[in-house]
Parts: sequence; C-alpha cells; structure tokens
Amino acid sequence: MIVEDGEKNILVDLSNCNYCDSSGMSALLLGNRLCIAVNGKLVLYGLSSRIKEMMDLVGFDSFLKIADTKEKAEEFLL
Repeated sequence: MIVEDGEKNILVDLSNCNYCDSSGMSALLLGNRLCIAVNGKLVLYGLSSRIKEMMDLVGFDSFLKIADTKEKAEEFLL
C-alpha cells in the first residue's frame, strides 16, 4: 500500500470517473483514514458534477478534501 511505503499525502484524480458506487466510496474513506493515521492528507480533484453531488448528499464533502483542479488540490498539501 502507498501509505505503508512511506507516502503520507495522496492526490486522487477523478476526472475520468463518471460513477462511484459504495465500494468506491468505501475505498476513498479507507484511503483518507490511512492518510490521517500517518499525519497525511488525501485530496480528491476533478470530480464530475454527478460525483460531487453524491459526495455532498452523503456528507463526504464535510470531511474529505475536495478541489476542482490539481493545482488547487496541491495547495491543500502546503
């Protein structure tokens, strides 16, 4: 796993993703927890409007870091 290999910050580009089911959402939550456990950050960017709506609906936007672009996502890591 990336976190076990010493990485603590992870940027996830979802610009080519049009659908995310509960398994995908669980994977993102797990990744976020693993990053937090090593004082890191998981940042999502490039979400389609459909996925952004779903994240908002289930409340993920309140604890996941979400940016519109890679550049803005990288600002979360500063």
